[in-house]
Amino acid sequence: GGALRLAGNGEAAHLALIAPYIRGSREPELLAALGLDERAAGDNVRARKFLEAAIAGKVARPRAYLELARIRYAAVLRTVADKEDKRLSRAQVADVVEPLAAARSIPPPMAEVYELAAEVFSRSLARPTRDDVRFVNEGVVRFLRRPLLLVRGAELNLRYGDPEDARKLIEYGLKTLPMSPARIALASLSDDLPPLPLGAPAAPTTQPAAPKSDTPKKSAPPSPPGSGADLLRQDGKTTRP
Repeated sequence: GGALRLAGNGEAAHLALIAPYIRGSREPELLAALGLDERAAGDNVRARKFLEAAIAGKVARPRAYLELARIRYAAVLRTVADKEDKRLSRAQVADVVEPLAAARSIPPPMAEVYELAAEVFSRSLARPTRDDVRFVNEGVVRFLRRPLLLVRGAELNLRYGDPEDARKLIEYGLKTLPMSPARIALASLSDDLPPLPLGAPAAPTTQPAAPKSDTPKKSAPPSPPGSGADLLRQDGKTTRP
């Protein structure tokens, strides 16, 4: 079904998927495929029905969890559309984050899972917990090259986590990102950082000049402080995927 839809034959794709369902099959993989197909077709009501059933059946397809979370998120946003601050209750946050949390343990990891979680936490009426921040930090460690996730991770750490973790992310982003909305957002967040502790070295404002060479070489981007999984630490322990 998925291949047919990608080929532009949406009706044939749907028929190929719905036939075994009509015959009585309720395999989680089939339900997930039906849900994703309905989502691609723009029918979120039917998509949600199939995706909820697939996830109840423990389907091992992270995209299904992500799309269900997106549908739930759109639904809760409609309920707060008339509110001035458009903040989400703890129950609404939990409803959206539930499938995202489940998707974390299913390969392959998806950056969009962490990006959406960070957005939802940032809209919460209740203060995000340390576990919420760790959730997002896990995604930052896994997907250091995702500008949106870097910005959202830096903001959550600055507001609700460890400002020094936020400083590391901001400095890393300012060193590696080209001029872009994400880089501008990180520069703005840097203005809100607390002063460095006394005696701490200030981050360099410019990168050291590359040695001259007759044959220009394309250098790798600067490594983040601590690099890789050592970039962020919480409670003395490295945040790992």
